[in-house]
Amino acid sequence: MADAIAHDDEATAYREQLEKIKKAFNQKYARADGTLTVPTQTAYALALYADVIPEAKRKAFGQTLADMIHKNGNRMTTGFLGTRPLLPVLSSVGQNDLAVFLFQSRAFPSWGYEVEQGATTIWERWDSYTKKDAFGRHNAAMNSFAHYAFGAVCEWMFRTLAGIQSDGPGYKKIIIRPMPPSPGSNAERRQIDWVDASYKSIRGLIKSRWHLKDGRFELNITIPTNTTATVYIPAIDVLKVTESGLPISQAKGVRVVRTDGDRLVVVVESGKYSFVSRGASKRATEAFKTSEPPDKSISRQEPDISKGRRIAQWDFRNPDDVAKWSKRNNLKIERRKESTFLVATGSDPQIETELDRSATGPLVLQIHALPSQNTSVQLFWASSKGSYSAGASVRRELKTTDKMQEYLFPIGDGKPIRHLRFDPFPDRGEMRIQAIALYRLDS
Repeated sequence: MADAIAHDDEATAYREQLEKIKKAFNQKYARADGTLTVPTQTAYALALYADVIPEAKRKAFGQTLADMIHKNGNRMTTGFLGTRPLLPVLSSVGQNDLAVFLFQSRAFPSWGYEVEQGATTIWERWDSYTKKDAFGRHNAAMNSFAHYAFGAVCEWMFRTLAGIQSDGPGYKKIIIRPMPPSPGSNAERRQIDWVDASYKSIRGLIKSRWHLKDGRFELNITIPTNTTATVYIPAIDVLKVTESGLPISQAKGVRVVRTDGDRLVVVVESGKYSFVSRGASKRATEAFKTSEPPDKSISRQEPDISKGRRIAQWDFRNPDDVAKWSKRNNLKIERRKESTFLVATGSDPQIETELDRSATGPLVLQIHALPSQNTSVQLFWASSKGSYSAGASVRRELKTTDKMQEYLFPIGDGKPIRHLRFDPFPDRGEMRIQAIALYRLDS
């Protein structure tokens, strides 16, 4: 922007600042082995999308991101900030087949999952509405049902899948670079083999329609008057590319520029063009499919409480221990045969207890429970004179399970703790519970 308004000194200063930011980011967060110190899909997507990863290392970091997705059953874990950059980043680092697979997925979470629940728009949450629970999973009044965060995938659909991009401001120059997935890259359903897209730019209507079948790639484009376009055509052999039935070298209004990897690059004037490239694609070496992701909400013995000392315990099969959690808000504790359940009776359900004496040091709360639905649990702690606050709390997403699990929550902030509060769900729900125990690790 500084360049555009001839503020040359400011433009230079901003460029220098950008390089300082990139250097600082890589010193603090990036490792030489292609990993980040923040091990989330969103962290990788944002770092690659913001272009703070050096060009020579982009594919290595992109491969780490792809590996994280594979280990999660080929499912996304990105949310509000990470979903928009995820597919563009994957396509840019040689993982386009994976990007298209995620786009076509019907497994939760995905755009296809929303469609299967009846969506005609893109929602704020993947499960804003479900056929099983209707609006019951989330407060519908606090949910947008036409939302940008996940709806931003439309940008990737036009720019990458259809390949329509502006080459500079205002579509005076245009790029057409469609990126079809490799045949055989989707083990669950027929991968996308055609796209028909159009965009009403300020210069006029731009069209990109492609079809891939048996290695034959057909691309039909419309370029508006008084513009030009650089077109990237998938091509293994330049001699096998034609336009309107003529060899590409004889096509009117078409100038061959170069080859770029497996693409033939041509520049065209305004008009309509019909390209055919024979033998343009190779079959994928891997066919993706979804699987159940590991349940990361289970503690996996981190931290290790075997070396700690248990300083308090409540067995919820024992009425005397249940009575010690006497402060309850919109929640009741029910005994059903041999099991005990926490049952919400209103919004923001809570139970609270007071320790016999204050506890200090590295503390871990152990909860044996069986969530019957995906839920977000939160634990609060406070001193004998203090009150609960968001700064003295820990939150975790728990997944539905079919057996009793152990969940470990490191708690405390170095100050003496006397009161504990457990919020098992943000709204309606129920959870089978067996026991809660408090451990101190430095004993």
